[in-house]
Amino acid sequence: MPGNRDIVSVHNEQVGLLCTQWAYLEWLLEIAIWWFVGLLNAPGDGRVLTGSFGIATLGRKACDLAHRKFSNQADLDKLAEVAKRVADVMDERNLAIHGVRSLQPDDTVLAAVARGKYKHEPQKLPLIRLQSLNDEVARIIAVIEPLLAENGVIEGITEIIPKILVARSRMRSPRGLLSGVPPFLIAQPGLIALSD
Repeated sequence: MPGNRDIVSVHNEQVGLLCTQWAYLEWLLEIAIWWFVGLLNAPGDGRVLTGSFGIATLGRKACDLAHRKFSNQADLDKLAEVAKRVADVMDERNLAIHGVRSLQPDDTVLAAVARGKYKHEPQKLPLIRLQSLNDEVARIIAVIEPLLAENGVIEGITEIIPKILVARSRMRSPRGLLSGVPPFLIAQPGLIALSD
């Protein structure tokens, strides 16, 4: 049976992975918007435009502006799917990231938040719930990332999601998360990570 320290450590690793993936997803949505409005080569102006947007707004704006670069309905539908799925996981993400956690005597982790769907209703936050959330965020990224890569908006980073998913299963420290991830990726704007 794992000790309290192990439970907290593994829990924190999943929360760290979620933070990293979420930051990357936000960055992808920002880059998409910049591309749609012609600011890809002016990131300072792009940040002025999108810097105050939360991720749900980024998802909606990317969906609303996608017609400027995509004429294929399938691609437009993928952006709409991204926006919907981001909105669908917001409360879970906020519980996982912002929730005040407590480890109960039976090794159950409870989390409580002050707003949103779970406001003032402590929720059990088992490891499988965090892993499922991380898997869903990875699947959302796997929808938008290829669209941007295929159009030359981002280059050379289409391998990150499989590497993150593999690393998740073996990680024991924040540095372990990045094992096998290309060093250039670590320096991407919006990606929170430690470089090796």
